[in-house]
This record gives sequence, structure tokens and C-alpha cells, in this order.
Amino acid sequence: MQVGDICKIWNGKSSISEPNNWLIGIVIKKKKIVNWPTTRFQFQALWNDGVFDETWYEENDIRFDK
Repeated sequence: MQVGDICKIWNGKSSISEPNNWLIGIVIKKKKIVNWPTTRFQFQALWNDGVFDETWYEENDIRFDK
């Protein structure tokens, strides 16, 4: 998962099973979090709803399209 990858997140407004309730985004920032003994990454994304989102998401918070 790198900057420029396409990702999705549920908008939280309605059914998670409905495809139109998922925002599509592009990863714009990635940072490494080092907590011994594990290393993990967090991501910021630009979503297609047009709202700037400063949230740092864990890998399990968003889905990555491969």
C-alpha cells in the first residue's frame, strides 16, 4: 500500500453491504509507526466526497483495491 493507491471506506451512513455507501479515495500520505515489537503504517486519503480529511487511518480501517 503506497501513495497513489486506490482505497475505499464505508461512509457510516447506511448499510455496509450497499456499494454506494463506500467512498473511493486515493492514498495521499503514508507514515510508519514504530512500536516495539511491531511496526505498522497509517494512511491519509483524499475521498471522492470532496471533504478534506486529516484523519490518519490504520490498515484495517480502509480497504485497498488491488
